[in-house]
Amino acid sequence: MFPEQSILNKHKKRKDALQKINDRDMEVVIDGLICHPHAHQHIESPIEKHEIRIGGGISNPFLFLFHLRYQLCPIKEKREHEKGRLMNLFKQSIVEKKRTVQPDSLMALP
Repeated sequence: MFPEQSILNKHKKRKDALQKINDRDMEVVIDGLICHPHAHQHIESPIEKHEIRIGGGISNPFLFLFHLRYQLCPIKEKREHEKGRLMNLFKQSIVEKKRTVQPDSLMALP
């Protein structure tokens, strides 16, 4: 989950970092992976001037499919609802100390 997880593990700070995660941290991670990925291309859409951002370098198939599902949704409210659902899903996973989020939970219909 953390980009610098090996550093946190080496210095035995991973547990401390997990306890300090807040909603803003979750939002930043989800924005970076799905909502507005750093490496992306813009595709103009005629639907309410929605800009579709197709991320590059996504090697995880579930992340890629989820990214497409989120980006191709033209309804802003549904995208925001999905972003909130994801934040809650991953936050719950961290609280329950699960190492993975199951695909059926990730790909559940909003």
